[in-house]
Amino acid sequence: MYGIPEYTNGKAVMPVTLNGTTYYRTSEVCRMVGISRNTLFRWLKSGSMTEVEHRDYRGWRLFTPAQVDKIKEKNSRINTIRLRDIDAGRGYGLRKEWHSGAGG
Repeated sequence: MYGIPEYTNGKAVMPVTLNGTTYYRTSEVCRMVGISRNTLFRWLKSGSMTEVEHRDYRGWRLFTPAQVDKIKEKNSRINTIRLRDIDAGRGYGLRKEWHSGAGG
């Protein structure tokens, strides 16, 4: 059932093998990808990860290596903001946009 430990970022990851298929638990996926559980759950809830859901007998989520690769890909995306697209005529700047919030 439990596979041989793998090491990611110096930490052991113990995949689970069920019926010949390897799966990783939520905490292991987060460690391997470098994201928090909250981020992973937010992505799952938003539907941006629309894969088949696997769960063990306790109801814990399990992820295939292919799903882990897709999560890694999503985490490594870069969003580009073009400065010329910001409305300079109104005095808005990137810094002000990022720092303006509920109070500002």
